[in-house]
Amino acid sequence: MAVVKLGKPVKSNLGGDNGAMACIINPAKTDNGRLVSSNYERTGTDWDALAEPMLRDNEDSPKGILKNSRLAYHIKLSFSPDDPVTPEKVHQLGMEFARRITGDEYRFVVATHTDRHHLHDHIMVCAAARYGDHLNAHLPKDAIEQWRVVANEICAREGLNVIFNPVTERVARKMRNDGIARKGDGSTPERGTETAAGTPEPSQTTPGASLWSAGTVCRWRRSTPRRRAREPRTGCGS
Repeated sequence: MAVVKLGKPVKSNLGGDNGAMACIINPAKTDNGRLVSSNYERTGTDWDALAEPMLRDNEDSPKGILKNSRLAYHIKLSFSPDDPVTPEKVHQLGMEFARRITGDEYRFVVATHTDRHHLHDHIMVCAAARYGDHLNAHLPKDAIEQWRVVANEICAREGLNVIFNPVTERVARKMRNDGIARKGDGSTPERGTETAAGTPEPSQTTPGASLWSAGTVCRWRRSTPRRRAREPRTGCGS
């Protein structure tokens, strides 16, 4: 199973030696950086090189970087110690999860940590889109539940344990009704579909199938007002 949590807002502490990016790609926790990937054109394991494009996208957003601007979203995807997954598999699933919740429209970095009894991904998603006007993401109230629908669908497809939560189930049904999820998306099973061992039946979804329609960005809402004048860019240091 995969537990999805949203970490503390990443504001002035994105870059730098002690910043959020340096923390998540810590070589001691990511097999010397082997378990670090991103959707950048070029990927490295230097925290400033990874943080810099995110800062640029934020600077080019409609309001630029203000004193209290959120620069990135920090999402944690944790797998059960009972799930038969390797660090490489967890990293692969983390990359798929990040692409699906962002539509690949926002820059992100995925770092898989192996220092705990449970394998887990730290996902840093830029708060400003990487293309066009670099519009800022403003998450709907049920964003985390939407992400849990995605995580549950991935786990079901892979034959891993799935967390049943009635709130997540309601969001999954709403997404299907809204046409966001495709028919047969393999989202979390209804109560009563568990096997004799208590593990939900794996989904029959084709491996790699996306829960989202093409071009849909997990219902992230983006701000549209254009700035009238360049405002001071404070709060972007370490």
